[in-house]
Amino acid sequence: MVKSRGSPFANRIGRSFGLVVALAARVPAQQQQWNHLGDHAADALGWSVTYVPDVDGDGVVDLLVGAPGGDHWIVGTARLFSGATRNLIREFQGDTKEDRFGRIVADLGDVDGDGVRDFAFSAPDRDVPGTPRGAIFVVSGNGTPIRTITTTVTGNQVGLAMTYVGDVDGDGVRELLYSETSGATGTYVLTSGRTGATIRSHSGGSKGDDARATSTGTAWTTTWSAPTGSSTT
Repeated sequence: MVKSRGSPFANRIGRSFGLVVALAARVPAQQQQWNHLGDHAADALGWSVTYVPDVDGDGVVDLLVGAPGGDHWIVGTARLFSGATRNLIREFQGDTKEDRFGRIVADLGDVDGDGVRDFAFSAPDRDVPGTPRGAIFVVSGNGTPIRTITTTVTGNQVGLAMTYVGDVDGDGVRELLYSETSGATGTYVLTSGRTGATIRSHSGGSKGDDARATSTGTAWTTTWSAPTGSSTT
């Protein structure tokens, strides 16, 4: 079994390049298999890390790693590494300066039914004129954009928190749960992984509140309500 961890502030000559480490679970201790240092100063490689079932066909799980610093805090990136060789399989990039793309990464499984695993990336500081702050990008494992989630509510911010959850709507695909915050308050929105349609949302007490969705089996609590302002493209 391979586990991983990130160290986004690992230094090289005083600069925060970031580091990702792959570990093999052993008893009594974990043995380091390999590590990979970020490519640029302020890369912050390893800010978020998740394992992905074998993508390159070598029988070993692979690693999806966020580097929201990007190249000198210009554009964030996320990188898919081979778990066996640490070779770069694919790199994904944000679309605006200082967007913190890759702050959170998630494996959604095969969203579009093409046989390739797809991923979600948060970019909470994405700033596009005329659009409120933040976005979440759902991208095919082959690099093709599937959808972009933003908000239409002025002053709100999307993507400070994000994760996948199990199949809620029964279509066989994982769902996406993300935050939309405004000032001191926050809302969590549950969307269909396959279509991007909002399933339900829940407002927490404060921006710092976890506002966690809770469930019993597959039935989500009835404290969810219709969302306001979310949009997908």
